[in-house]
Amino acid sequence: MSKKGVSMISGNISPIVGEKQTYHIVGWYPDTPKEERDPGNVTWELFRKRSNGKFSTTNIKKKGDSSFTFGEASLGNTYRLEGYLHRPEGGGIIITPKPSKIPQINKVGLFYVDDTRGSMFSFMEKLRARAYCCNMFNKELVFTLWEDDAIGSGHHKSNKAIDSQKAKVNKNGIAVAEFMLTKALTKKAMQGEVDSKQLEFYVTVEYYKSKKHATENVEIDNPYAQYYKPKPYEPPVTPKAKGSPAEQKPKSRKEERGILDAVTDQLTDLWDWQESKGTITKDKTPTVRKPEGRSVVVVKGQETSKKNNICICQSYDLIWGQKVSCEFRKKVVEIANTLGKDPNLLMAGMALETGRTFSPTAGAGTSYVGLIQFGDLAAESVGTTISALLKMTDIQQLHYVEKYLQKKKDKINTLTDFYLSILMPIDVGKGNQPNYTVFDNKYPLEYSKKGILTDLSKSRHYGYRQNPAFFFEGELHKKIKIKRSDGKYQVFKELHDEKKVWYENGEKKYEGEGKTYIWEIEKSISKFYEDGKNHKAKVFECQKESKQDTLPSTEKDTWNVIITEHYTGKMCTHIEMTPIRNNCRRGKIEVYDHNGKIVFTISDCLLEGIAGEDRMIKDSDAPFGTYKISASPFIMGSLSGDKRTSYGPNPRLSFEPILGHDDEAAKSGRSLIRIHGGRQETKKFQPRPNPVLLRTHGCIRIWDADAKRFYEWWRDYHKSNPEIRPGKLKIIK
Repeated sequence: MSKKGVSMISGNISPIVGEKQTYHIVGWYPDTPKEERDPGNVTWELFRKRSNGKFSTTNIKKKGDSSFTFGEASLGNTYRLEGYLHRPEGGGIIITPKPSKIPQINKVGLFYVDDTRGSMFSFMEKLRARAYCCNMFNKELVFTLWEDDAIGSGHHKSNKAIDSQKAKVNKNGIAVAEFMLTKALTKKAMQGEVDSKQLEFYVTVEYYKSKKHATENVEIDNPYAQYYKPKPYEPPVTPKAKGSPAEQKPKSRKEERGILDAVTDQLTDLWDWQESKGTITKDKTPTVRKPEGRSVVVVKGQETSKKNNICICQSYDLIWGQKVSCEFRKKVVEIANTLGKDPNLLMAGMALETGRTFSPTAGAGTSYVGLIQFGDLAAESVGTTISALLKMTDIQQLHYVEKYLQKKKDKINTLTDFYLSILMPIDVGKGNQPNYTVFDNKYPLEYSKKGILTDLSKSRHYGYRQNPAFFFEGELHKKIKIKRSDGKYQVFKELHDEKKVWYENGEKKYEGEGKTYIWEIEKSISKFYEDGKNHKAKVFECQKESKQDTLPSTEKDTWNVIITEHYTGKMCTHIEMTPIRNNCRRGKIEVYDHNGKIVFTISDCLLEGIAGEDRMIKDSDAPFGTYKISASPFIMGSLSGDKRTSYGPNPRLSFEPILGHDDEAAKSGRSLIRIHGGRQETKKFQPRPNPVLLRTHGCIRIWDADAKRFYEWWRDYHKSNPEIRPGKLKIIK
């Protein structure tokens, strides 16, 4: 039975916690009737990867609503989002939430003492308020229980807080405070309310720039109600911090009603707020507290588990994964995360471009080569050449694939757009226009003033005859035998009229009429996407080991670096005035934030020095051991001169061995070891056509693009976490 329903979805695979994301349907199975293609009938269900490597439901599913907001505690977890009409199929997209750069309070929840969410409370129990925050670890919040009056009336300025407490945000982004509601009754009963049967309250958690977030009204049935009619009162205006989330929002209900207290009188510049509603009644039986013991962490109502030890390339379960190595898969995931796109889109595009081979030499002997079929101009635009690309490994070539895709990433909205960024970049953003013409075999050829054929007219004109994979017009013939233009006969299982004409009339020399439309490209790339699901990796030789024994001993509130050495088993590809080695010493760099989570990765670096493999002498390979990262971690780059030649144009990471440690780093007596780029430009500081990582005077060489990303990561991280200091760096086997 043919499939029906949603075949493909898209959206942000690296959402920022606390930010609402909307995901989209970009493809339906061909046999899905048009009347059933209603997004309002699609169920969106979120699955989370468990410690056994399998996905199971979070029980979060919404029909017709594809918006999701991931909380702080979702960091470090991997999710799969699926949209379907009838039942889950195991597809969808993999999502890895990222930390927010802007401190914000996402919401406040009211809970009973047994940690279940509260909607009706008793006067005789304890109210637990929980604030969910982003990028606010260890920040102190002010929790306040307020009296509130009837809806629509003003509030007298003498009304003050019933109770206030302070609490710090934990590593899961949650801060908690508890209030005894009997205190509210005792303190406020004699003031009375418009509603003689209830007292109304807000629980407010605010974060001011120089601290605060609110639940909506909490109503408490008051057995000792008094009659009181408040006088009209004009609420004051609360100043908002410039550039803050609060500045973008309307007044909170608390501000509208002019609720004041001594705490907020002493604070200025509100940074953020939120509100939610609850009711408290005298008739409810107080909730019984849970027995003491270990509790689970809840993310949007989901139970979290210990971080699994699954290799990242296995976590993403990439299509076409069995065609490539683990290192290739991990690099694809890294690129996709940088672009903010689904890595499967890139895998589908490369499968189509290389004829399912994923060979970096695909197309050798023609004008277009490599993983995404670079042409001369495309290669030149990323600082290389076709001949240089053909000499690269697949991992090296992926570096240039990333540079190329960066240019159009903001216009990529669909699978077709992603492929257009490879095939015809000028048309990126047209992926939702099915009848838009990409190639036309009769497109007029145009020449520049110097008589050179323009690249656009060349691509439009010759692109049709060069891409028969997009021929789907006309009748579809089954088991048809035709005579090709070279006089040979061939039998095809399936063949559309459009391709039949092409085969019979010159193939790549065909000069007849013909156009390639967006819908044809979409059909072709969608087929490669679906076929790729049958070629996922099944054997993973790269199971990720636990880092507990390799993490450097850390101080509180620090970020740290691990460099893991690995030998390639192959002869060094860099040719320089030093002995050639038969086994190249490379490495991978992982950066851990103050919560012990990997937040930045450089997948390739060179650990070789010009003095050889004796790590105890100057200018040799970087020694194993633990180093202290400098208080000012990065040394700024140079715009010109020998330093730019040696280190590249970007800042370099500075660290030193720790005296007294019993490791190679300390015993070697070496210093001034750095992580830097360099030697990848010409004497005029232009990109070399075929750069490689060259040996250093004992430092660690990385690609210039990675050096730039590393510094930019630290700059943004430090801006958001100024209190977090540099920690330690460790080089391990």
